[in-house]
Amino acid sequence: MPGIVLSGGGARGAYEVGVLKYICEELCETGQAPFPVLSGSSVGAVHAAYMAAMAYPSPHTRDISYLAGRWTSMDLGEMVRFDFSRVFNMFRPSFLGRPNYKEVGARGPAGLMRTESLERLIVDAIRWQDLRQAVRHGHIRGLAVPATQIYTGNAIVFYDRAPGVPDIDWKNDPGIIARRTGVGPLQVLASAAIPMLFPPVRIGDRYYGDGSLRVNTPLSPALRLGATHLCVVRLRQADASANVKFMRESEYNNPFFLAGKALDALLLDPIDRDLNNLEMINSLLTEIAEANPDNGQEFLSRWSQHHRGAPYQHVTTVVVSPSVDFSVIVENAVRQMSHMPPIWRRLQKATNQDNEGTLDLASYAFFDRRYTGPLIETGYSDAKAMKDQLLTVINP
Repeated sequence: MPGIVLSGGGARGAYEVGVLKYICEELCETGQAPFPVLSGSSVGAVHAAYMAAMAYPSPHTRDISYLAGRWTSMDLGEMVRFDFSRVFNMFRPSFLGRPNYKEVGARGPAGLMRTESLERLIVDAIRWQDLRQAVRHGHIRGLAVPATQIYTGNAIVFYDRAPGVPDIDWKNDPGIIARRTGVGPLQVLASAAIPMLFPPVRIGDRYYGDGSLRVNTPLSPALRLGATHLCVVRLRQADASANVKFMRESEYNNPFFLAGKALDALLLDPIDRDLNNLEMINSLLTEIAEANPDNGQEFLSRWSQHHRGAPYQHVTTVVVSPSVDFSVIVENAVRQMSHMPPIWRRLQKATNQDNEGTLDLASYAFFDRRYTGPLIETGYSDAKAMKDQLLTVINP
């Protein structure tokens, strides 16, 4: 059963669009996503929902080129505006008591950025009625969108499934709660709400933030929905350490540098760890099958079903990783800007000083076509270079 896992990374998500564009246009006769199981967190949740909606054969279905067009039409000044007055709101409860959430509405009070334009893009780009029909009529098997519940700190996996597909749960992990619901704009926006940068989203009487914060096993929702062959799109180079330049000691006191590394740890590290764990489990399954071909596999399946609520199985994975450092691409984009909003002028100064730490942070928040366009091209090219491997997942 083919599935895809799309990770988080803010503006870096344009790279995912490039990968999806190649897969849909070159590897699928229908031009639709060939993945019955889709899972995405943060910006990956946006793309997973879009791909799910594409699966429904409606005369109004939007193809992948529409999504790419939205990304390549972004203008930094329109998409994201810093609002430092919100810093006060973040700390207001400490000084003035609880905030008035009735004034806040569906969005929480915290977040350095005003992202109304970005949110409209997300809400308007996805045909939500097509998504619901795709699930209802079995055009996709399942869609999962994790988010973090702010009050409890639990990971809430919002998901929907086709009729006849078993429900999923993490009964032996109280920190992860599966909640079957119609995945809509609020769930996707909640999953994409990067802490401190974007305000949290209220669903019911609770606030939710980025799904990458608490889901330490980002591959798990797709596997529990039945995927046996996974395409995983990673938003940093496979060996990023090979391209890290020597940092001046003063860099480590730079808040921009520290914020960039914090986002790396929150959004990118979990998927790397989960891929390593999956490789280990695959190896273990192979060793057990060879050592005890009669009932070793059966015993392990019973054990894992009892202790984790789902059996272990061998999973084929293909990982698409960037061939170019995103800091290099965002640096080129910054140099092309003739006029920058005030806060972004700090980036131009950083570019002149070769301040790689600040550029790392910018790679998450630079929602501008001068950056997102080259990212899409890079994703397309990297997926094309992995055509044969991708076909083993698409046509298992």
